[in-house]
Amino acid sequence: MTPRLELAEFPEPERAAWRLASVSLGAFGTRGFASLPLESGARAFVLVDDAEVPAAGFDGGALTGLLDRALNLFPYDPRLTVAGYLRRHGFETRESADGRQVQGERDGYAVAVRFTEDDLIAAVSHGARTGPQSARTVSE
Repeated sequence: MTPRLELAEFPEPERAAWRLASVSLGAFGTRGFASLPLESGARAFVLVDDAEVPAAGFDGGALTGLLDRALNLFPYDPRLTVAGYLRRHGFETRESADGRQVQGERDGYAVAVRFTEDDLIAAVSHGARTGPQSARTVSE
């Protein structure tokens, strides 16, 4: 599948702008964006590219909710979205042979995201890798 950014489905231009701003973070490697109201009632979106702004780190405790929000924003290829998020945070990723799970590992920490046949998240597990199996399940 070719990655794409669909904006046509948004009835309100502001929602499309939020998606575009979110995509811009990854495309430009910036650390955040600000949305500011203008006197005209429109909004301006400004990318923040300042080394003084702390980079968002990986947070295993927030992982399930974050992936749910990301897949709502980018629903076209859930496995690619999950793998991209993990790679952005330094994980080496791979997909299971049956294509139903994306796995990532970094510095002895493992993440596994299992999908249903309908490409919905079935389970997310993460934690210190202690052997051939990783982690603890935090969402099913």
